[in-house]
Amino acid sequence: MPPDPDLRRQFRALAAHTDGIDTALYAKDAFWASASRFRAHITVGLHTETGTAHCFKRYPLPPPSPLNQTWFKRFPALRDARLRQLQR
Repeated sequence: MPPDPDLRRQFRALAAHTDGIDTALYAKDAFWASASRFRAHITVGLHTETGTAHCFKRYPLPPPSPLNQTWFKRFPALRDARLRQLQR
């Protein structure tokens, strides 16, 4: 799935006013606030104290809890779409 254009626009606006770690934090916040967060993915960098670094792609899904009725009924379809996305 291509990146959400609204998310890109939010990120560019935030990046224009920040730099470094602030940009990464704002990008993360914009991702989690976007309506497409359960269809899109986010790349997260992990850096150790020894200087080793690795990037991970996160493909979030809502928790499949019956207590979360907003997402509970949609979870099977979201899960199946994610699995298809990861098999490409």
